[in-house]
Amino acid sequence: MALSAATLSGCSAGATSDWDAVDERRQAEVAAVEWLGADGDWDLRAPASQWSRSEPAAGVWERPSVERVGDVPGPAWRLAADEVRAAVDTGWRPAFVRCGPDAAMVDLVSTLDDGSSVTARVEAQTGTDVGWTVRVTAVALHHSDADPGPVRPGSGDVDLGCLDGAAAAITWSGTPALLNPMGGPALTDG
Repeated sequence: MALSAATLSGCSAGATSDWDAVDERRQAEVAAVEWLGADGDWDLRAPASQWSRSEPAAGVWERPSVERVGDVPGPAWRLAADEVRAAVDTGWRPAFVRCGPDAAMVDLVSTLDDGSSVTARVEAQTGTDVGWTVRVTAVALHHSDADPGPVRPGSGDVDLGCLDGAAAAITWSGTPALLNPMGGPALTDG
């Protein structure tokens, strides 16, 4: 799989036009995270695809991010467990897990070299109804974000037991942590 340098840098059209050197550095660092660029037949996008169906409005920005998707055989719980193990081995901390009979999702948190927060979500599913069985998204803070410190840090008490085998029902532990790839000021009371 060949990836262009322009794809992995923050030099994409659109909402990244307000990026500064901090965002470019964070984008490059997130794109260089070893477990995010795992070997295999992956589609890697940087910045990650947007979840919103509308164009960014004034005062809204695109955060540095990476998304990796792939079609890997195996049960969802095992695919998620493999990704989480690789993430934890590189210093990420689990903050949230949700498992079901055919899907698993885990949010993780870490910090970048500049001390700012970065979050990631591992999603795995059985089947290929959406064209992938594993999706990993990592999102760092934009230079305009007020850094809350480690975003919902994994406290170590997240029960990852549902990643030991197929869950018969939906179970979860912890607090979701993934930042949206789009950011902006929070609404305040007038």
